[in-house]
Amino acid sequence: YTRAMQRNSAYEIAAYNLGNAFAQLGQFDEALVAYDRALAIKPDYPDALYDKALVLARLGRAKPALQAYEILLRADAANVVAWTRKGQLLEELNKFEEAVEAYKAATTANPGDADAWTGLGDSLYALERYEEAVEAYDRAIAADPTNEEAWNNKGFTFFMLGIHEEALSCYEKALAINPTYKQAWYNKGYTFHGINRLEEAVTAYEKAIELDRGDEVLWNNLGNALYNLGRYGESIPYFEQGLEVNPKYEIAWNNIGNALNKMGRHAESLKYHDKSLEIKPDFDYALYAKGHALDNLGRHEEGLELIGQSLELNPNYDHAWMAKAESLYRLGRLEEARDALNNALILNGEYEEAWVFRGKILEEMGNALEAERCYEEALQCFRASLELEPENAELHYHYALLLEDLERADEAIDAFAASSSRGHSADALIHLSALLLRVGRAADALVPADDARSRYPTDPRGWLAAGRAAAALGRTGDAERFFRKAIDIGAAPEAKRELARVLQSIGKAEEGLAVLRGIETPDAETLLLRADILRSLGR
Repeated sequence: YTRAMQRNSAYEIAAYNLGNAFAQLGQFDEALVAYDRALAIKPDYPDALYDKALVLARLGRAKPALQAYEILLRADAANVVAWTRKGQLLEELNKFEEAVEAYKAATTANPGDADAWTGLGDSLYALERYEEAVEAYDRAIAADPTNEEAWNNKGFTFFMLGIHEEALSCYEKALAINPTYKQAWYNKGYTFHGINRLEEAVTAYEKAIELDRGDEVLWNNLGNALYNLGRYGESIPYFEQGLEVNPKYEIAWNNIGNALNKMGRHAESLKYHDKSLEIKPDFDYALYAKGHALDNLGRHEEGLELIGQSLELNPNYDHAWMAKAESLYRLGRLEEARDALNNALILNGEYEEAWVFRGKILEEMGNALEAERCYEEALQCFRASLELEPENAELHYHYALLLEDLERADEAIDAFAASSSRGHSADALIHLSALLLRVGRAADALVPADDARSRYPTDPRGWLAAGRAAAALGRTGDAERFFRKAIDIGAAPEAKRELARVLQSIGKAEEGLAVLRGIETPDAETLLLRADILRSLGR
């Protein structure tokens, strides 16, 4: 191209091609010089104006890029490509109203241009004009039924409108056209996640990750889906993968801390929340999460202070108000705790756990009638939520906890069973086993306990529950084995007491005493059991 220009300095095509060569090499300043040379020779050279505008946009020089499109449009007001590219540039500048006008001009010039209709839909979506966006995507699809981007974007717009099955259908259309379209797999996972079809969300996220292992948000969202399934330990490696992609991804650091908190490892979680806050000191969710962890460690004043800072940044986060109420309650400040719960319920009148907690506080304040109203409100909220999300294991679990507190055992048993059958964590199975045992159904209690120890073999609570059920059935050999396993993997004091009782019952009282001596800091229950065994030995 350079030789061609040397032979004929007025050869605008050579200058234009030289600009393209520089642009492909990433030498954008040199490309602009070449395009300007072409335009000096031929001021109305459309290809040079197009590509100059693209390079200017890539360099962040929006104003001269827009000026280049204006030159093209003055020469030809029906230039669809110029209107569309102008719309794209305005979108990148977050000037969505102006982008809408540019795309509308493009679609007026050519009603069959699918790209212009898709761009119009995207700008309308950004303006939260979702119904109009759907209409634009429909026009794009009518113009080109194989436009996977329009199908995908229409799907996500349906998701924002709460029309979830239609959204999923649109993603399927996009993926039928292009099975390797990562964004459609991601949006499919996100939609499943949003409607609590978490196993399906995991599958879709995994497919997206197969296509792009370098997307930290994908790794994080897959971890979140597992976390929401109660599979806290499994979620952590996925958050860590996100951090391998982007070590500055503060959300993933915080989420590891959240998972550790759920596993009861509150002290360990603090360093992850701290790392998140080191990256983003005003990260309200990390302040809340660290405060909640400190509260769980008994450091209530410190926790309350951080939760307060979180609420200063984001006063509309209902879970932070709930956490503040918990801290205040533990500090004995019941009226302030009640007021914090009022704020949570103003933000989310269907926050079931907040209604339950408010009822508990009002009971302790001596207001039984108002407490009863809170519990009834909570029950109604749970029922309404479960009508909308019948497969939500977490909802069934918390509904069961309330029913258990209200001594409605049969209903609680059904709710715990519904939660565990929908993939809730070990908590539902263990609560179900304990409740069945309490109402005298020992044989039934062994079933969820066995399920818990089978599905979660490193969780000592399943072994402990199985041991209690076996002991109640007189299967002392099994009970002894289960309790010893629970001791091996972490449930030491509680399991040692249960083991001592079993050993006493089979005539091994001395061995039971030896087990109790292994409890480093015996509590009142341990001391009473020790005294009972000694009496049985006549000592």
